[in-house]
Amino acid sequence: MIISASRRTDIPSFYSSWFFNRIKEGYVLVSNPFNPKMLSRVELDPAVVDCIVFWTKNPAPMMDKLDLLKHYKYYFQFTVNPYGREIEHNLLGLSQRIDLFKRLSERIGKEKVIWRYDPVFINAKYNIAFHREAFAQIAEKLQNYTEKCMLGFIDSYPHIRKVMRKNEIKPLLQEEMEEMAAKVDAKLLEYVQVTPETRRQAQVVEAMRYSLEAGGKRIRPVLVLEFCRIFGGSEEQAMAAACAIEMVHTFSLIHDDLPEMDNDDYRRGKPSCHKAFGHAVALQAGDALLTEAFAVILRDPILEPEMKVELLQILTSATGAAGMVGGQIMDMANEKRSDVTLEEQEAMCAAKTGALIRGACRLGCAAGFAPKEQVALADQYGAKLGLAFQIVDDILDVTSTSEVLGKPVGSDAAEGKTTFVTLLGLEAAKTRAAALTAEAEQILSQFPQHEFLLDLTRELLCREK
Repeated sequence: MIISASRRTDIPSFYSSWFFNRIKEGYVLVSNPFNPKMLSRVELDPAVVDCIVFWTKNPAPMMDKLDLLKHYKYYFQFTVNPYGREIEHNLLGLSQRIDLFKRLSERIGKEKVIWRYDPVFINAKYNIAFHREAFAQIAEKLQNYTEKCMLGFIDSYPHIRKVMRKNEIKPLLQEEMEEMAAKVDAKLLEYVQVTPETRRQAQVVEAMRYSLEAGGKRIRPVLVLEFCRIFGGSEEQAMAAACAIEMVHTFSLIHDDLPEMDNDDYRRGKPSCHKAFGHAVALQAGDALLTEAFAVILRDPILEPEMKVELLQILTSATGAAGMVGGQIMDMANEKRSDVTLEEQEAMCAAKTGALIRGACRLGCAAGFAPKEQVALADQYGAKLGLAFQIVDDILDVTSTSEVLGKPVGSDAAEGKTTFVTLLGLEAAKTRAAALTAEAEQILSQFPQHEFLLDLTRELLCREK
């Protein structure tokens, strides 16, 4: 058994007395991370402990007690980084930490002290040149006092995002989103596969999977998962709803690309579903995805019946005639007009694009048992985000390229369609998108642990595709 003491809590610096008391008593009680009320007794007898790993930025409080560990194998992961006090203002100065490192190494042996240059992050002050120089200087001073060096990169934990923004440290938003998207992707393909019941209809299942595997930002399922997390819910509680709304979105894209609608040959850099499988199969694949979206919620084994009903009500409201489908009808009607007003355009987009984004926010809130007043705020946030999202889409149709977007650009202008750019002009459209984003951010400030959503909201405004 290996004891980690502890990567996220500096036990040597802050809790060394507690630790040695536990060593003296011979055991420690550890709470279950999924159920804090469930405690497990972990024996600390040297006979069962293979090694103790100490993670620290200041081992000084332990230095005079290390003899108490003579019967244990142990080593230190000692972090020595070069940042100023504006980043970590409670730390000893760099020279003091280097001296501590040397003293610890001399006391227990250099093979038992590993230097961590951690975390590595980049901003205007701490750029690549800074890190190269700082690393070389520290390495020179520690070269005779350790045998290993490990580098770590910053993790965007919710409790440090405020500090990250203050110091203009770019969060690892893309990595977090990709991780969530990957989980959704895996579950989507688990739901949509050829079974004994569908083997004779394998082509339509393949078309469904083809469209799901085309990728995308997975904004809607990410919103579901994150709103559920904010209110204390688990990923498992929200995953069915997250996959369901992505199926609905994919269904809408398949149908949107058909000749009767936008007649697009490419979607996300691949031939559209109707180009790959034919018009009839694509039509049926979209219909099947819409049906499956409701089925995955109904079949979910962990959701209570009352919750399933609530989730289905939200999803149907976002999808039907008062939501996305109705918005598409409004869009088709507007294509035949040259006198579409800004109010009409916003109403259309609120339904066609905004309804599913609002629905995603509400689904996450429902799965996480959010209070009613918070659900209302989430709905308002989704409305602002959805409209901003569509305006940015209209902007990118003018300013981006087919290679970047993975679909034709300039088609709106070529077809004479009314967009926010044609109504407002390019710069005014950008200003409107920025204003809506700011309003969405203001709403987010009323939620707990909203930092990830704040970063996501800003990222969507500045996205390139």
